[in-house]
Amino acid sequence: MKKQIKRSLAIALASELDNLIKEPGMKMASRIEVRRTQNAIKGEVDSYNELRDELLKELGEEHETEKGSFSVKKENMESFVSQIQECLDAEVEITVLFTLESLKDIKSETENHYGAIIDLLL
Repeated sequence: MKKQIKRSLAIALASELDNLIKEPGMKMASRIEVRRTQNAIKGEVDSYNELRDELLKELGEEHETEKGSFSVKKENMESFVSQIQECLDAEVEITVLFTLESLKDIKSETENHYGAIIDLLL
């Protein structure tokens, strides 16, 4: 099933899906569908990370003591935040390859709450 969601939700879902795969009780076929969904979302996560890294290099300065570590210059902070927010708010299309039914075998005593995942499937 294809879904239009904000990139920020896709990033959050990628992390939640990683936890979901580890839940006791989930059948192997469901785990595979969840992993395939996570792999499909990975491109959106990677695209955000690349933009963030480019902006940090463009609008920031590298720390002298930590090579490869950047901080945004104060005078560029507004532009940085604006461009990051625009990227996170962008609507992206993801493919969800598992169903609500595939989650039914997860143990009810789990510590995790998968509200965002359930909302995505409803």
